[in-house]
Amino acid sequence: MKKYLLIASVLTIGITACQKETDPAVVSNNTKTAAGPATNPGNGRPVLGVPMDQANWQIGSYITDGKDRTEEFLKYAFHFGQNHVMTVARLDINQTITGYWDMSEGSTASFFTINVNDPGLSELNGTWTILLFNVDSAIDLVMGSKTLRFVRS
Repeated sequence: MKKYLLIASVLTIGITACQKETDPAVVSNNTKTAAGPATNPGNGRPVLGVPMDQANWQIGSYITDGKDRTEEFLKYAFHFGQNHVMTVARLDINQTITGYWDMSEGSTASFFTINVNDPGLSELNGTWTILLFNVDSAIDLVMGSKTLRFVRS
């Protein structure tokens, strides 16, 4: 009888010790709200499904081929809305431009896609690799020799 109790105790301890601890962020479909940095605790990459439409964004930095061109984009305010609709307000002439945005996840990185049909913004078009994503403050992106930072306004 003692032998069976010992075996049962060892099995119980072994099974309990092998169970993975559950992270509440993973349980809730791997998403967090805008209350904090929206990153997946497992890999540190952005979480898809984050409510991007809670704020407007401006370009805080745009560098291409080592040249800082941020000033050229200060006249734009970006809103990444629902259903992947991006609205860009050109502040100097009171014009609204629409486009498309998306976030996706690859096996080793997360991506942010921009597609807007406007000559002044066309060089932002493409799929950018996300370096930093904090829905409360900033999004840092890179594509080739270009770096782009959106800041929440």
